[in-house]
Amino acid sequence: MSTSGSVSIGERHSEDLDATMMPPIDQLRQSINTILDQRCPGKLPDANQPVTTCFSMNLAWELGKKSANDPLLTGAPHSPKTKDLAKEWGIDYVPREFLVDFCVLEQASSTRHVPLLGCESEAHKGHGVEYTFEVNPDTNNPVNGYVWDFRKLLHFRAPKLLFVARLRNARGDAPGTRMDRLIETLRACAKEYADVWRGSLLYIVLLPPGNRKSDRILIGYGAGGSLHFEPLTPPVGATITASDGSYSFRIRFVIPDDFRINAETDDPVPVPVAGSTLRIELSPRDITPGGEDASFEKSKDFILTGQGYASAEEAQAAGDRCRRALLLALTRVQMGFDLGGERTRPALYAEQEPKFREMLEQRGVLVDAHGLMVHPSSVTGFARIELEVWDGIGVDRIVSHLASAINADFPLTPKEELALELYGASYFEHSDRARFVMLVTSVEALLDPGERPEEELKVVADFRSSVKKDTNLSKVGRDALLNSLGDMRRRSIGRAGRELASERLGQRKYMERSAANFFRECYDIRSKIVHEGEARGKVPYRQLIPSLQTFVSDLICAPYLPRE
Repeated sequence: MSTSGSVSIGERHSEDLDATMMPPIDQLRQSINTILDQRCPGKLPDANQPVTTCFSMNLAWELGKKSANDPLLTGAPHSPKTKDLAKEWGIDYVPREFLVDFCVLEQASSTRHVPLLGCESEAHKGHGVEYTFEVNPDTNNPVNGYVWDFRKLLHFRAPKLLFVARLRNARGDAPGTRMDRLIETLRACAKEYADVWRGSLLYIVLLPPGNRKSDRILIGYGAGGSLHFEPLTPPVGATITASDGSYSFRIRFVIPDDFRINAETDDPVPVPVAGSTLRIELSPRDITPGGEDASFEKSKDFILTGQGYASAEEAQAAGDRCRRALLLALTRVQMGFDLGGERTRPALYAEQEPKFREMLEQRGVLVDAHGLMVHPSSVTGFARIELEVWDGIGVDRIVSHLASAINADFPLTPKEELALELYGASYFEHSDRARFVMLVTSVEALLDPGERPEEELKVVADFRSSVKKDTNLSKVGRDALLNSLGDMRRRSIGRAGRELASERLGQRKYMERSAANFFRECYDIRSKIVHEGEARGKVPYRQLIPSLQTFVSDLICAPYLPRE
């Protein structure tokens, strides 16, 4: 058995961790530390406008240039001190503004410059921190210049956005309170304008007052409308909590290769829900390995999301309701779908996956489940774990059996061919329940129940005679009973399966049961699933399916290619 693994992460845009093993917030952390090591080791940048501005320019360049072949930095700092410091730090820039304070551009041609990163930097000492866009009538300046510039940045069209703010102490404020209030303001603004910046990765750096140690810096990462903050010093053992008090659900599903969902937009499409102000949207899956925008017409993965629930239980109930509705809607339009579900994984996968989950959750990121999941709305992104685990089957074994089958030219019946096709297709099922039913069905396809023994047929005939003579029965009731009694002339599927298992597999054991008893147990579970929706109690698919796969393989192949 072998394994290999990778993780990709993002909301609309993604970072491929297979190459860098670094989530976006750690890319921000690394870039900041690189600059601090060069400019002011072990402490904050000086608390003045020129240093904060040059720090922002330097950081914008570090983050933006990595994705460009021929990048340039634009900006128009006004202060002569800032210009002199930029020259001292070796920051090369084109002295003009491109809609925002600073911008990293890709020079696609002499006339086409493509924005890669937009940056707003704010360090004015007189700004408030409340969520307001009011203007002071005496100065004609915004009451809160931080959120004013932050909103402007959210409207800038670029794959990456960077917001840097230097806070100042205000008289009467306890240490840290202005920082906390500004974070809540930024969260509120990001949420209200989520539809504006949905296609971008958002980086935030909040520099506290003074020149104390750099571990007082807070860094943030945003995607999909929510923001996540943590100290510049990496958190240890952090857990994801509903920091804004709300929960969301997310249903990821896949459609077949020969289907498309046609849409005039690639933005999320709202689903109107009567009597509710909560937001439910259908969109292409927002994790795209190449960093490209998801597209309805090109995507095979989609997500249905709901946001703004007061508790995890409410989000779960809404998610369950929407999952049922999704099943009906896709069936109504005759579109194939895979909504995921529990899936049995090899033991090695189960051993490796938690390591990736822990690494991601420490950064406010969750593994992107196939199917329904409920999570705090403050989650900053979702990651796809591509952890490949496979059983290695030697080519010599395959060639040996292939040669035997070709040379013998076995005359398979149509029922046997169908059983073999169902067995092979079962390995492509993502749902344990569907895979289990398909494996048992492959055995049913083999069976030819035949008539019951003569003594049993006589009992059935007596019942038929009694029904025909009973004058109390309506014609409809009499015909229904006679039809059922006609079916009883043949042996049951369960009995035929047990007899075939005993005949072909003899004394072999499966999960410490005889072949006949093992089939009886699996067929009973299958019947309850098909007729009642689920067997009573939790079905141990993880233990049953590997043994059932072996059982079905042995049963089908026994007359032709016996087990080695």
